[in-house]
Amino acid sequence: YPVGPPYLLHYNDWKLLAPKWSEFAPRVYAQYPYLLAEMYAYCCAAAHLGLKHFTVNHMMLSNVHMSDEGWQLTDSLDISLACGSSPSLDQVQKSTSASSSLWLTGYHYNHSKPPTLLTDQTTLSQLVPRLPNFLHFCQNYRLGPWLFAKRRIPHDLFTSCDHPFLMPPPPNVFSFDFELQPPGNPCKQQALRKSITGKRTQMRSAFMLCLTTAHVNAAAGRARTAICPVSHSSANITHARLFDLSMRCAAKKR
Repeated sequence: YPVGPPYLLHYNDWKLLAPKWSEFAPRVYAQYPYLLAEMYAYCCAAAHLGLKHFTVNHMMLSNVHMSDEGWQLTDSLDISLACGSSPSLDQVQKSTSASSSLWLTGYHYNHSKPPTLLTDQTTLSQLVPRLPNFLHFCQNYRLGPWLFAKRRIPHDLFTSCDHPFLMPPPPNVFSFDFELQPPGNPCKQQALRKSITGKRTQMRSAFMLCLTTAHVNAAAGRARTAICPVSHSSANITHARLFDLSMRCAAKKR
């Protein structure tokens, strides 16, 4: 019964489970008032009903230290496939639904050249024959001065035409054997440096850093197409590392 989302159930099973899930959620939270309480309530509801689940482990990437996720599909990939240039605003505006799938995986033919849009799905499937279905954005990924943390993404990234996009990590980002964790108050505290042990952790962190950055930049680019003037093209685009943005001293924290 211990499973996590995404949940795929038949309509008749949902009719049984959903009411119990709603009933158990506040009771579980009363005893465990923390994150994931609603997920534990789901498991309790399924156990209460004897509704066993078939667990699929390869659909998601999240925790670089876990063995029961979809890492077996990515551990053998060339990291240069995931790390490279992000699309410009112009390219996002011109991309089709078919070609945009290439950006959303972060894969291009040659990371050292401007990305080329692909519309041939056969070519895409040959380039990336099989990948997990979901990236879980709840973790923090850090390598050297490169960072991805969802709570540190500036809101202005999606609402300001002049805010810099996130700088894509370089192809050799996996070579960093340490991480820098921004403090709660960068006006008064320094970043915390920690060593990273294990080549696999470095490679997986690099993979997630590059893909999460590409996803967020693509989402920001699509959001800006609705608010930014057409004249605001790729010539106006700047980039900044999320770590550097997180280390800025805000006036209210001085």
